[in-house]
Amino acid sequence: MPALRTMEPHSCVHCQDCVIDISDQPRFPDNGFVSYTLTDVETRRDAGCPLFQFIITAFHDDDWIWAQCRAGVGFRCVAWCSVENGERSIGFSVVDARGKIVLRHPTKVLVLTADEANPAAQWVPTRPINLTRGTSKSYQLAKSWLSECLNSHHHHHELPSEMPMPSRLLNISRTNDTYEVRVMKPTASVPFVALSYCWGGDQPHKSIKANLKLGERIMACGDLPTTIQDAVSVTFNVGYNYLWVDSLCIVQDDDDDKSREIARMPEIYSNSAFTIAATGSTAATEGFLNLTRTDSKEVTLKLTLQCPDGQNGVVIAHWDRHMLDPDDAEALDTRAWAFQERLLSIKILEFKSHQMKFVCPSSGGKRWQDGWRDPWESHTGTNDLISSLARGQGEPRRVWWDVIERYTRRNLTIPSDRILAISGIANRIGTYLNDRYLAGHWQSTLPDDLLWYTPPESPPSFIRRTPSWSWTSVDGTILRFHPRASPDHVKAELLHHTLELRDGNAPYGTIQAASLTIKGRLKAAWCTMIEGEYGNVNPGGQDSSLYKSDLDPLAFNYPAQARKWVVTLLEINAGENFVLPTRAPQDLYTRVQKPQWITFGLVLKEETLSDDMEGHVIEGHRRFSRLGIFSFNWLPDPGRSPVYDPFRDCDTEIIELI
Repeated sequence: MPALRTMEPHSCVHCQDCVIDISDQPRFPDNGFVSYTLTDVETRRDAGCPLFQFIITAFHDDDWIWAQCRAGVGFRCVAWCSVENGERSIGFSVVDARGKIVLRHPTKVLVLTADEANPAAQWVPTRPINLTRGTSKSYQLAKSWLSECLNSHHHHHELPSEMPMPSRLLNISRTNDTYEVRVMKPTASVPFVALSYCWGGDQPHKSIKANLKLGERIMACGDLPTTIQDAVSVTFNVGYNYLWVDSLCIVQDDDDDKSREIARMPEIYSNSAFTIAATGSTAATEGFLNLTRTDSKEVTLKLTLQCPDGQNGVVIAHWDRHMLDPDDAEALDTRAWAFQERLLSIKILEFKSHQMKFVCPSSGGKRWQDGWRDPWESHTGTNDLISSLARGQGEPRRVWWDVIERYTRRNLTIPSDRILAISGIANRIGTYLNDRYLAGHWQSTLPDDLLWYTPPESPPSFIRRTPSWSWTSVDGTILRFHPRASPDHVKAELLHHTLELRDGNAPYGTIQAASLTIKGRLKAAWCTMIEGEYGNVNPGGQDSSLYKSDLDPLAFNYPAQARKWVVTLLEINAGENFVLPTRAPQDLYTRVQKPQWITFGLVLKEETLSDDMEGHVIEGHRRFSRLGIFSFNWLPDPGRSPVYDPFRDCDTEIIELI
């Protein structure tokens, strides 16, 4: 397989006069180290030079201002150099005749790298992309990172005899240059490495009942997908003989085995010596040591750097789309299962498209790397979500909702895995909460935590699962309202719950059925379809215009020709001066600065609905499913009461939510 390759560095007569002078450069100089007229920039772009194509693209969102400057007098494009977090880069600005900056894109910059032997290396600390990650030099580098991590952070990865081990491991042996792997059941505690990777479809090599004889299986490493072959090579060459790979160490056609092993994932990833993350690979067949990667949006240039000591060095200036879009960074970063594997790991050896990196989440995210710095690593904080709790930092329930939001932005091949693929994280956070886990929620925060919703930009959900009140019942991104409410603001009360698990030994796993018994005030209302979508709820009366709602259309099961349905509103909490989330649906509340009284609650559908609104209320406990959430906003203008209770005439009932 060919080595990882990016576009060959470009060099031409049009960009070779862009000599980077760092002898005395402020961070964002008005004059820069070189400048061009805007006409010259366009001429060189039209000649096909990628540098000037990049400059024009950098100002694409401001093309109207560029055109105005182009028609003006004295406007020039200047190049500037900056250093941030030890990484040197160059960017471009448009200045007027007085040198005042008119346009600048501070994040669309070209990162500079230099070989160690180059004169520029002293002033450009970032090294080029490692193109030979499967060599002894790279393995030694990884071993040195691991050793430094263990020594500097006082990690003690000892193996007490009682330490839980995976049910199966791959035992790696090598004869000459040939690896052999054996699926085996460990009889004692042994140090092992775990693998996190994208399957990319069904895995023909997977372990099933038929190919596991007496619980063991021997394979030639060359018969396995390339990603697993690479993981075997890394594991062995870094000094370990045991590797855990889900497709081989879990019996894939045995539901009981899958349930049991998934429940043990917190132990597997946290007890491994480190986790290999094949971040840049989209499928098991791709591998990660010799990854072929091309990107039509990359820019790679060879430029001259004038060093402060008078020498001229050669640098590679590089940009690609990943540097601007954290959600488009790497293949593994889009997968839901991988999110859990990352958060549960105590150390991660990561193979990205542009670098090999070692991360230690348990020490606060300290990292070692070759190649350039990941521009988004300081913004995501993903590695530190769980480890912060272990250090006594962070509030577990807020961490949980942060986890849910990040997790639900990722993709699942099998949507029904939604609760399974986060079960290990729930297990770990549960150790800090001492609380009962109920289908993605914690008992002590119910029913208040039922106020979740999917933002408008989230892809629609095409399937609903049980229970309807859990965020795991729908697909897409999940957010939650976090009003600053006192306990007095919570109006509904959780009285009882039922929970039926598929496997009683996996309390964070798949749900067969679940229900909540809630005591609260109910109000009947109409739900009306508006322009093909489900619109607002309307309980009737003079205050109906103050109701807003965010509903899940898939939750409805009414005749297609109907445009109006009976629903029920359940008051959850109410109070004055709620602090509303900035990313809430815009139609769910009125954005005002004045104090206001707001009521939040659930929109419900009774399981045995009546077409007649007058006959909607019946005797005894009623059963409902969740459709969405609503808000009632009361703005106390002069002459109006500061407090308005829209449920003032409603009786308290006990209902079952399924």
